Amino acid sequence: DIGDIVRGKDMYKRTEKDEVKEDKVVYAKYIIASHPKQKRIMQMKMDLEIHKIKEAWWKVNRDQVWKAITCEAPSKVDYIIKNTDGSRGITSQGYSGRNETDVTTNLDYVLNKR
Repeated sequence: DIGDIVRGKDMYKRTEKDEVKEDKVVYAKYIIASHPKQKRIMQMKMDLEIHKIKEAWWKVNRDQVWKAITCEAPSKVDYIIKNTDGSRGITSQGYSGRNETDVTTNLDYVLNKR
C-alpha cells in the first residue's frame, strides 16, 4: 500500500534507513533500561509525534502522490483494485485512475514481491 510506504510501514524493502531505525531501537532500549520511567515516556511521545507527522503529511499529499504515480500512464492500461467486498478486480477507467477525483484507499494498493 502506497500509504504504508509513505508512513514507513513497508517492511519488505530494506534500506540503510532501516539500519538507522534499528540503531535507534537499540539506543532507545538502552535509555529505557537506564532510566525506565522518564525515558520511556519521552520515547513514546517522540514515536507518537513522528507517527502523527507521517499521517498528516499523507493526508495532505495523498492526491499529489497519486497524480505523480499516474502522470505517465497510457490511456488504455488496466490496474488492480480492491473491491468493497475485499475481492480484487481489474478496471480500465482511463489513464489508470489519473482522472479520479476521489482517490479511495483501494487505489493505494501496490503488490509486494517477496
